[in-house]
Amino acid sequence: MTSPSESPSSFPSSPSLSSHDTIEITPLIPNTAIDQAAKPAWPSKLQLAIIFLIRICEAITSIMIYPFVNQFVRSTGIVGDDEKRTGYYAGIIESLFFWAEGATVLIWQLASEKYGRRPVLIIAPLGLGLSMITFGLSNTFLGLVVTRTLQGTFNGDVGVTKTVLAEITDSSNRSDVMSMIPVIWSVGTCLAPFIGGFFSDPVKHWPNVFGKVELLKEHPYLLPCVVSGILCLLTFCLALFGLKETHPPFVDNNRKNSAPNESEIESQSNGSPASSASAPLPSTSRPLVGPSSFLTRDVILLLTVGSLYALCTMMIYALQALIWSTSLKNGGLGFDALTIGSINATFGIPNAILQFLFLGRIMRHLGPRGGLIAGFTLTLLSLTLYPFQTYFAHRSGEVNWQVWFIIVAQLLCNTFMSLGHASLILCAIEVSPGTSSTGMIQGMLQMTSVFMRGVAPTLATSLYAYASESDSLCRFIVYVVLGGINVGAIGLAAALPRA
Repeated sequence: MTSPSESPSSFPSSPSLSSHDTIEITPLIPNTAIDQAAKPAWPSKLQLAIIFLIRICEAITSIMIYPFVNQFVRSTGIVGDDEKRTGYYAGIIESLFFWAEGATVLIWQLASEKYGRRPVLIIAPLGLGLSMITFGLSNTFLGLVVTRTLQGTFNGDVGVTKTVLAEITDSSNRSDVMSMIPVIWSVGTCLAPFIGGFFSDPVKHWPNVFGKVELLKEHPYLLPCVVSGILCLLTFCLALFGLKETHPPFVDNNRKNSAPNESEIESQSNGSPASSASAPLPSTSRPLVGPSSFLTRDVILLLTVGSLYALCTMMIYALQALIWSTSLKNGGLGFDALTIGSINATFGIPNAILQFLFLGRIMRHLGPRGGLIAGFTLTLLSLTLYPFQTYFAHRSGEVNWQVWFIIVAQLLCNTFMSLGHASLILCAIEVSPGTSSTGMIQGMLQMTSVFMRGVAPTLATSLYAYASESDSLCRFIVYVVLGGINVGAIGLAAALPRA
């Protein structure tokens, strides 16, 4: 019997082993290297930067026109001498963006499934930049309608960006990356009113600099459109040269095309015939999935909850502009446009910082379903603060410290309402029956959400107008209806599966 201390080479030769055979004790690859390879890598910073730049462009172009859209509509002559009709036509311009985006989200998603993510995310910012510039060059209301519709159309790739983020992340870093989406949106919404207000009508504001530029005299709202358009075109250039394909079938096909040469080299080094390594690899391309293959109960429930969340959050923002701008005697706060814009722009910086520092941690703690429920709860809390604002302002006859305290509390609620937006993306990944259907679910979720964002402003302002004309308890109807939707949506969100 051989003692344990004897080396492997001291064993007698076995008949089953040739003289050239050896017994390998030390692995060729150290365990530390295997452990490091098993660790998930953080997504490429360049890829994340490009995707986030695309999202910033989408945020800016969606609301950049708000500071000057009413004046722009009047300048086309569509309202004639009746300024009261301005809101109606300006509302059409604002809503067209979301309707066009919602109508094309699924088309862009289908295109990305067939042709890859990269071509879609290259074409979209190019078209968005050109349509922004042509919007500023429009002289007629029809021109505004066409170019604004094109802006919404080229913003339909928003669902594809979320799909790419899902494909370049894993369970170890997905919450952190997805929690950055609201932060990026906050950056865009902070820059948008600044660009739209600061650069509009430059001949009037800076006659010494732009007074001799005839193009800006003829088109006073061209400059802010050019600034945002150039940002989109720069994003297009960066995506053209730096964005990589992430759709699994296209990535796998690239690997398959390069695999035979590597296999041939390996086979020749082992002394085996080259032909044995030239066998084709199995195809990994997957056919486009139809709705019937992934519209499960959980997916339909998620689409419903996502639509309600878009409706509730957008109604909150629509009510903010309406209540804050309504005079004190009519039940509002009496803020002018400059004050409203200054409040939102000023709070945008701490808003982004708070989301960056805490949103990812909160999402990891609550999980996708918990984050969605928390988002609805904060939306409900933000809604209930509106009547308190108007009550204290009406009682004191001015916007006193109590009103400002409530406004700050409401803005904090609005900051962390972003929990719901990021949680919806994660929930879509959780309820997906397979990786091939994740992109389609993200696209449908984005499509339904955008349509509800188009409905929300009209619904909220109509209910508020009806409530303002009523002296009975009906004046609280807007809060009752929206609060009821929130409570019902919380119950639906609680029915979603746990992560």
